[in-house]
Amino acid sequence: MRTGSEELRPAKRGVPGFVLMELLIALVLLAVFMIIITQVFVLATRAHRDSIRRTAQVSRVDSAVRRLREDVWGAPAATVDAQGELHVTRAEGEVVWRVGPAPAPVLRGAEYRLERTINGARADQASWNGLPAATFSVSGQVVTLTFHTGAAGLGGDESVSAISPVMLQASPGGAP
Repeated sequence: MRTGSEELRPAKRGVPGFVLMELLIALVLLAVFMIIITQVFVLATRAHRDSIRRTAQVSRVDSAVRRLREDVWGAPAATVDAQGELHVTRAEGEVVWRVGPAPAPVLRGAEYRLERTINGARADQASWNGLPAATFSVSGQVVTLTFHTGAAGLGGDESVSAISPVMLQASPGGAP
């Protein structure tokens, strides 16, 4: 017990240890650092996931374009109707290409489906989901498929063309 004559002595300086204020500052700095690290991790994970989806989308577009070029290569005629469907006349029948809404969007800006049928038969149908909006056009012997990628934040339109040597030979001034 203390008597009135004893003075309160201040704590000795130089004694190892932390003051409560130092611990609080350290905890606040640690919390801020953890929040920053978490945000960086979330952004990196999202970028990785989007990159995987975009790579898959490019693969689907490549597969569809390869098939379209095969169809157009030996075609004597190709037209686009009022609904925007591409009709390619081939020896095995009419191949119809159409763009419609995808059943389940895979990626923002990729809500469309590209379908290919031969003579309307379900057995000969192929489809590619998760593509950007697209349109067909035919100019002479050239069939063009244009993907409208502006909605997905990728910039302008991207076009792929296919040419038919059969239509080229049949056209006036074509190859002999």
